Amino acid sequence: MPEMPFPATRSRLATGAVALLVALAAGACASEADDDPLTSGGDGASADGGGGGGGEAPDVPEDLDAAFEEAIAAVDETDAADVRAEVALESSLVGAFGITVDGVMTRDDVFDVTGSIDGFGDAGEIEMRSDGEQAWVRTDSGDVGSLLPEGVTWVEMPVGTLIDQGVYGGFAGTFDIVPVLRGLVDVEPVGTDEIGGDPVRVYEGDVDWQAALDAASEDELGGLTESLSLDGAEAEEFVVTAALDAENRLRRFAMEVVAGGGLTGGAGLEATLGFEVAEYDPEVVPPEAPPEDETVSLDDMPELGGLLLGGL
Repeated sequence: MPEMPFPATRSRLATGAVALLVALAAGACASEADDDPLTSGGDGASADGGGGGGGEAPDVPEDLDAAFEEAIAAVDETDAADVRAEVALESSLVGAFGITVDGVMTRDDVFDVTGSIDGFGDAGEIEMRSDGEQAWVRTDSGDVGSLLPEGVTWVEMPVGTLIDQGVYGGFAGTFDIVPVLRGLVDVEPVGTDEIGGDPVRVYEGDVDWQAALDAASEDELGGLTESLSLDGAEAEEFVVTAALDAENRLRRFAMEVVAGGGLTGGAGLEATLGFEVAEYDPEVVPPEAPPEDETVSLDDMPELGGLLLGGL
C-alpha cells in the first residue's frame, strides 16, 4: 500500500512474498474498510450525480487518461495539503491493524496531524506536530504514559528521526502512489460526491501494475516501488477508486489489494489505502512547541524510542 499520511509512516509489512510499505497517513481495520468513504469510494457517492449539493459534478472527460495525467501533475505541483488518509491490512498471519491521520502537511515536513492506531500494542489516539525541524508526539498509550514524568505528555525529537524510523510518512509517503493512475484499465464512472465543498466525479478501474511502472518517470518509479511490492505474489484483486474535481485534481483515492497466491503458509492478505484531500495548498502556519513543562526530549529518555519509534 502507499506509505501514507498518507498514510502513511514507513512500516514494511511483509507476509511471505507480499510486502506492503505503508505510511501513517492511513487507518481503520480492514474489517471496517467497506464502511469508510476513503476506502469504499465515498459514503455520499451517488450514481445519478446527486452526491453533495455543492454544485454540478464535472462531466466525464473525453480523454480520461489525460485527466488522470492532470491529476498526477496537480499533486506534483502541490506544496501542502489538508488531507485525511488511512491504511488497513488484514492477514491470517499478522492479524488486522489500521492507522488514520487527519490534518495539514507540507513537502518541507511542517505538519499538524491527529490520528488513531488500531492493532499496534495499546496505542489508540496519537498527535504529531512539526515546525520543519523539531517534532512533537503524544499518544494515549498506557505503555508510553507509564514511562513519562508526571505532567509530561509530549516527546520531542528531530523531525528526521520521526520520518527515518517510519513513524510518519509525510507528504511524499501519502502521495507517491498517485502515478498508479496511469495503470488503470476498464475505468468506469461510478458516481458523484462532494469533497471540501467541491463536487467530484468518482471513477473505478482495475490496475495494471506493470503498465503503471512502465509509464512512470525515474523519480516516480522509486515512489511507486516503495509504496507497493507484490514480489511475485499474484494479486487476485487490485482496484483503484479515484475522485476528480472540475480542475481534474485528485480529491479522493482508494486502493484495494487482495492477494493469496505465493504467500507463506497459503495465508491471504487484504490491504486497503485511501486518502481524501479537503484542500490543496492551504495556508500552513508552523505549529508552536508544546509547553516546556509538558515536554521531554527523546534524547533524555531513550527508553521511549522502542515504543514511539517501533510501532507503539
